[in-house]
Amino acid sequence: MKETLHLYLRVSSQIQETEGTSLVTQEQGGIELSKQLGMDFKIHNEGGSSSNSDNLDNRPVMMNLLRLMDEGVVKNLYVWNTDRISRNQITFFTIRQKMIKNSVILFTSGGRYNSENYMENMILGILSEVSQYDNKVRTERSRLGKLEMVKQNFWRGGDAPFGYMLEPQGIANRLVENENESKWIRYIYQQYSVGTSLKEIKDTLEKENILTRRGHKMWSLGTLQVILKNDTYLGVDTFYDKKIKLTITNTVPQIISLKLWEEAQERRKQILKRKNQLNKSKNFYLFRDFMECSCGTPIGGRVNQKKYVRHYYCPLSERKFNKSTPDTSQCQMKRCLNIPSADTILWNHIVSILSDTVNIKNKMTEAGLFGLGKSSEGLEVEKQKVSDEIDQLKKVLKKIERGLVDIETKKIMNDLPDPEIYNGIKKNLSKQYRSIQLAIEDFNNQKMLIGNDQMWFDGITKFGDAIGKIRDIDDIQKKELLKSILNKIVVGYDNIEKVHLLNIHFRLPVIIGETGSILTSKILLKSPSTERKTSDQLSPLSDYSTVTKSSATEGDTEHPDVIVKSSSAKIQQSHTTLQSKGYALLMSVELRVANMWCPPYNTYQKELFDTITKLHDQGMDFKQISDWLNRYGYKTPRGKTFMEQHAWSIFTKKNKSIRRFGREFEPRITHIGADVVDILPCAG
Repeated sequence: MKETLHLYLRVSSQIQETEGTSLVTQEQGGIELSKQLGMDFKIHNEGGSSSNSDNLDNRPVMMNLLRLMDEGVVKNLYVWNTDRISRNQITFFTIRQKMIKNSVILFTSGGRYNSENYMENMILGILSEVSQYDNKVRTERSRLGKLEMVKQNFWRGGDAPFGYMLEPQGIANRLVENENESKWIRYIYQQYSVGTSLKEIKDTLEKENILTRRGHKMWSLGTLQVILKNDTYLGVDTFYDKKIKLTITNTVPQIISLKLWEEAQERRKQILKRKNQLNKSKNFYLFRDFMECSCGTPIGGRVNQKKYVRHYYCPLSERKFNKSTPDTSQCQMKRCLNIPSADTILWNHIVSILSDTVNIKNKMTEAGLFGLGKSSEGLEVEKQKVSDEIDQLKKVLKKIERGLVDIETKKIMNDLPDPEIYNGIKKNLSKQYRSIQLAIEDFNNQKMLIGNDQMWFDGITKFGDAIGKIRDIDDIQKKELLKSILNKIVVGYDNIEKVHLLNIHFRLPVIIGETGSILTSKILLKSPSTERKTSDQLSPLSDYSTVTKSSATEGDTEHPDVIVKSSSAKIQQSHTTLQSKGYALLMSVELRVANMWCPPYNTYQKELFDTITKLHDQGMDFKQISDWLNRYGYKTPRGKTFMEQHAWSIFTKKNKSIRRFGREFEPRITHIGADVVDILPCAG
């Protein structure tokens, strides 16, 4: 019976095929050797396994081989080179001990090593040390090469982030904007910031045949999350060398604006607050996902049909119990919200508020938005004031820049011996720098809005007319509409007045076109035009080269088109071009509601109250009423015989409850303003 040569095939992420040691090459070499030795062969393919994290935990095929050695199955092992066993000293020693213990003969492309022969065993150990030395030299050379490239503002190596490509410039490559991809980066950020789910964005990208960086048709939600976390799109590429703890920051083309980035990060933060609710919820909640308790905790929902429980409530006590929230947190909201009542009341109020366009316009006038009520000279004065504010902020920005340079200089000169001092100062200055940049963006947009009041007024009128016609759409359609017009609803409770306090924060998207403005129920970015052809997933398109800068496809639009659309709400469609900006009318409304929580009152209790009220209206006193109820077989809610005080209590307490829960309050607009988000990075 022939012996078997077990071929162990493996490539590392550092070598792979660059040295002619691909899996195919290793397999062919092993098969050829088995023929020369007159042995059968069996292949054990580990595939790719990085030498940087070389241990047996991530090498299941080698673990199986070690088991077979113990069982006496493997007596002849082939590897292309000793470094294919391992470049890690501890891992190599472990495998080598198994081979010695089980008398396994090792074959390589360079020779034969009998683990029982002392001389050959020593040579094998020396070769292992050489392999490990070579690995460390290779790693250090790679690190120094990357560091030198980054210091000269070149790309560190590997694929460019989606939205960029690599352009050869002298000795290396630099990141440049890939216009075919960057418009999709802006699409992803803009859509995500206005409430579109990652699943919907994923579906759109796949429908438009947009390929991932590795040339795949299918997008994963994880890939989109990575894109949303990548601050390289702000025009800053940061490289950190772990060995010498050096951070290098380079400038690259900016693809999105700072404000659009901040809005996307804020939405990610809010979603993470509800991560347990979003995945585990079995019930439909119309308003839960928009509600936040006044203590800062996202509102939860609780439904138990058997116990007639249907509540929106603050889960702070639950979070304190499972230690996900500090014990010091306190909540003043002592009353839950009945879900059916809250959904009906809130929806009707939202429709009524947005339909009352006269009140909204009056509040805009009172707030002086867009320079309302001012002459042309007054508008110029307003614009000049804004320009002066921008100039002052730019001066502050220059001071912060000098501060950042000074702190880096002191670090290099070792004038800051405590790393905590350096990190604290730099973090504070960087935070201030970003805050000032945001303020400058806001003032530039505020200046642009001055004098454009009529376009906004026209849009509000159209929207008010449309929203009033969709009061009776179904709950799924309602929630889709709410996603596009609500920022959040902060819920509190007034223990003195016994009313719920709701601060509804609207963010109504607006599109301003050449002919005017349209305020819409939902904004969906139309897919950016593309002339790519559908291709096989394994055949990346030429547009996706990350090495050579390709010319823009003729006919491609510079920015995505915009469709104002709400098929569910039946709002009239309109089509315009987004002028590189996203517009929104911001409005906060205070709502006081007395009947969002009512004590549970079953059918029998209601029947008793109606009967007692009817008899009382006929002139009976409570003694006569109790006698009448006993005569006709009625019992108290607790199953006892009726007495005078029982009838009086039911009548009095229920009427008091009706008066309390029947109070009505007018909603009050507490804030109104306009917001502009630059989709493209601001010039200057």
